Order: sequence, then C-alpha cells, then structure tokens
Amino acid sequence: MLARVGKRSLGQVALVEAGIAEVSDCVFIIRATKKYQKLILKSFLSDEGQAWIKAYSHGVCSRFISKRDLLEFPLKP
Repeated sequence: MLARVGKRSLGQVALVEAGIAEVSDCVFIIRATKKYQKLILKSFLSDEGQAWIKAYSHGVCSRFISKRDLLEFPLKP
C-alpha cells in the first residue's frame, strides 16, 4: 500500500502480507509476486524513492501522486 494523498502521509508505505486492510481513494494498492515485493518496498522507502515522490507530487492544498506518475516510478535493484 502506498499513501498517495496528503502532506504528512504522502509516500508512506506498508506491506500487507495477511489479513484485511482499509482501502480508500487515498491509497494505491500495489500487488506483486513475492519475488518483487521487497524490491518495490525498498525502492519506495529509499532516500531516492522518497525524493522522487516529493518531486513528482503536485497540488496546492493537499499534495498527491497520480496513477500516471506512479507508473513512471523508477525501481532500483
């Protein structure tokens, strides 16, 4: 899960391995096989990943990332 809206929550990431998670339009759900889960999580949590999210977020009151932006996110092995 990736928070996609909000000044304080934008870019926060969580890995949900079991159970149920509350989902809203403020969250992207990213599904990946086990093989890629850690790569994706590591990429979003890295300094470069957080800087990218900050640079690509837009909006006046509430900052947000669009799906188009997310599809351009560079994964780093």
